[in-house]
Amino acid sequence: MRKKAFVVKTTPKYILGLALLVPLVFYYLTVYLYAVNVPLSDDFPTVLGFLTSFFSLNSLSEKLRLLFSQHNEYRIVLSRLVSLLVYKINGVIDFRILIFTGNIMLLPALYAVYSSFKKNKDKLKYFLPAVFVIAVPQFIGSIFWTTSALQNISCLAFSLITFALLKKEGALRTLTAFAFALLAVFSSGNGLLLLPAVIFFLLITKRKKTAFYWSAGTLFVLLGYFYGYTTPVHEKVYYAVNPLSIVEFFFIFLGSPVVFSVGYMKSLLGANAELIIRSLSIISGGAVIAYFIYLTKKKYYRANPVIFIVFILFFITAAAAAVTRSGIGPMQAFASRYRIIPLFLFALVYLSFIEITKEKTAEKYYKYILILAVVFSIFSYIANLPAIKSGRDNLVLGITAWQKTGTGLERLNDDPIYAENQFKKALEKGIYLPEK
Repeated sequence: MRKKAFVVKTTPKYILGLALLVPLVFYYLTVYLYAVNVPLSDDFPTVLGFLTSFFSLNSLSEKLRLLFSQHNEYRIVLSRLVSLLVYKINGVIDFRILIFTGNIMLLPALYAVYSSFKKNKDKLKYFLPAVFVIAVPQFIGSIFWTTSALQNISCLAFSLITFALLKKEGALRTLTAFAFALLAVFSSGNGLLLLPAVIFFLLITKRKKTAFYWSAGTLFVLLGYFYGYTTPVHEKVYYAVNPLSIVEFFFIFLGSPVVFSVGYMKSLLGANAELIIRSLSIISGGAVIAYFIYLTKKKYYRANPVIFIVFILFFITAAAAAVTRSGIGPMQAFASRYRIIPLFLFALVYLSFIEITKEKTAEKYYKYILILAVVFSIFSYIANLPAIKSGRDNLVLGITAWQKTGTGLERLNDDPIYAENQFKKALEKGIYLPEK
């Protein structure tokens, strides 16, 4: 008797489209409800300080020098240009608009991954769990903190777009990809890691000539980026001297999404919470590395070189963070502003699994993976919404107290005197008007 062929049931695209909107609507609704027009920490120098300085300069050369000047380790040209654009269009700076601008970049980041995902049938259906994993409020620091939103989400989006463009050959695509790579570099320092990753990608896809030109371009970018560069004083404090601390930080960084929220987990687990969440994250991070080794042995880099190299880029990012931040302590690896990278990493683990799995097996496990992704999303909201609300209330209390009594700026910045000076300059020039 002839064996019955396996036939995949196709889900209507309009249903998939509506399902895809669910995590995105919840994500952007959360941003809308909790974003406030109040600066926080680095927002004072990167937005208010930059704008007041920019408009006090007369010559174009001085303004360009300021635009490309360092902020800590980075040259955040894009953030400054966005701030200028918002001010010019709106007539006054609004941190909510800046926050939305940073967060909207999550959409092209998702699309870049989707376009790189190799699935012939029901591509949208199989991509759905990845959106539920990524579009969650775990990376609070990169969602509601203006400077971090404009840097981290934008840099990631431009990096992923760069690889998505390079999956096919062509001079125009390569030049466009290089332009997006430049945007990544001048969004955040992490964009510098993209340049060598692309060279490696071009080499494994046997595009040696393009790799040569890209290497030459990379050299010029690095020479320009580090011209006149000075090492920030705090860097000496952040670096770790113990190699084991670096390794621990690396694995915690990769596996941190399984914890959902450090504060929430501490309230649940009590005295041993820190040890438990560190252990869980290390195990999770180790599992991701083990899975990647398996992919490499399966020669996955031939099946999908784009996603394979993005894995490597994320590992390099985690290693760089471990080297430059582990001196603060292992719990720094849980900082929410970093979390967007391991969330995308988790999504890549799932997507690559679907790609290398037979259709029948993928269909068999899909519903369980989707349920798991939805549960992951729900718990991410449950664990993080209290902290999000608390953060919003803290900013509102700080700005309200300062308007009424001249105090409270310690809630917004570690140096309240500096923050007050920036506020006064911005108010005097009509750059920023806090709500009453």
